Amino acid sequence: MPELSPEIAIHRLAINPQASPIKQTPRRMRLEVETKVIAETRKLMEADFIREEKYAN
Repeated sequence: MPELSPEIAIHRLAINPQASPIKQTPRRMRLEVETKVIAETRKLMEADFIREEKYAN
């Protein structure tokens, strides 16, 4: 959208630069729910609706 101001469209997080990241424990699901989630995720990836992103560490 060429007319849209970047001040409106850009998302910024108010994060303290002095804070260190904390790794959260993974969420657990029941096996039957996890199987359905994996199948749906694969279907969306095969349809090129979503994709995996790689982030630099």
